[in-house]
Amino acid sequence: MTLPELFETDQILNFLHNVLVKQDLKKDDLPFRHSKATSYVNQYYLCVVVEFLIKYHILHQGSQDIFSFASQLEQVFQTSPNYKTFLIQSNRLLATSIQQKLQLSDQLSVENKKKILAYAYEHYIQNGYCFHSIPSSLEDVIKKDGLSKKEGYPLSDQIIKIDHIFEKYGIDNIFGIEPEFQKKEYFEITDSPSMAFFHALETPMYFCYFTSYSNLEDDSMNQDAYYLKSMELCSNNIELLCNKKGLTDQEKDTVMNYFHEQWKLLDASNLVPMIVLMKRKVVGRDFLKDYDEIMKYCDEQDIIYSLSKIMDSRYPNDRRYTKIIPAELEICKFPSYERIMTYEKNAEKPPVPQEKQEEKIKKNNHGYADVIALSGILMITLGLTWILVSIYFNIQ
Repeated sequence: MTLPELFETDQILNFLHNVLVKQDLKKDDLPFRHSKATSYVNQYYLCVVVEFLIKYHILHQGSQDIFSFASQLEQVFQTSPNYKTFLIQSNRLLATSIQQKLQLSDQLSVENKKKILAYAYEHYIQNGYCFHSIPSSLEDVIKKDGLSKKEGYPLSDQIIKIDHIFEKYGIDNIFGIEPEFQKKEYFEITDSPSMAFFHALETPMYFCYFTSYSNLEDDSMNQDAYYLKSMELCSNNIELLCNKKGLTDQEKDTVMNYFHEQWKLLDASNLVPMIVLMKRKVVGRDFLKDYDEIMKYCDEQDIIYSLSKIMDSRYPNDRRYTKIIPAELEICKFPSYERIMTYEKNAEKPPVPQEKQEEKIKKNNHGYADVIALSGILMITLGLTWILVSIYFNIQ
């Protein structure tokens, strides 16, 4: 079973929906959360759940047993009192899946630990993947031309003009991009499935930032607007910002015209998350320098600690300066945020009219994704699973 097929199944869609709408997650005191940030917890869990599913898929090459793993993962999600426990137990499930695959009696003996770790290294590192998120509107271009650094940003002159307009009203960098974005000579890939999925939801990031990041002191802007690919909600956000900041009618027209032109150019209403997969060996990330050291000391540590050292992200933002040809790429489509948010398992119902669907989205919106906070948290925590595990097991 391919990744796109997996994420289209009722079981997985229902699982992701349950993660996104679970209310008591907002009470979870994530060990790396900013004290004032409370709204992104469900989205963070969503990305991490997707990561574990992708990791299992890579480890076991699309095995049908992934549905049993998903059931166990959902049970862990529903019963874990906090993120740390969820993380530990989910990694334990990965270790157990390898143990069962190799038909080992336990995870405790040094010999069995090494077999589990060697399997993970072979399948996830040596024969695993790195990722790059794209707008689905670029799928045909990537299939034809491959992956390379693109020239600048669409409508870049307008971006500069609009940035200057908002600077007059105290908002710097309204698009959240580097001042010299045109000189960027590389594109970025990642070895983190959660980061790839997150960026697939928000791509292109500058437009997500512009349409959904709250530059106001209150919560009046809908920060799920771009995730949901709702032109109405995004347009309302921008109009609200223009009005509250007191832009002139001419300035507001310039901003709104840019928004509608960019929305049409991106075909944003029809964008769905897409991730480009490439073999690690294609980009020279198919080895770990400290692998021998991990194996050497695995007898002194819990298997989860050693496994996390192997499978955690090492390259959350990896710069690539050379083209990757189409033959070395695989493009995977994932369900949209809107579909996950409003999903009803085995729903045999006629299509919901667009205006009613918009209303349903608003009613089911149990918390906005703070795109900036979530991005920052993902960046901070990638590669730190083993640190949390070390704290849990009191490893020095």
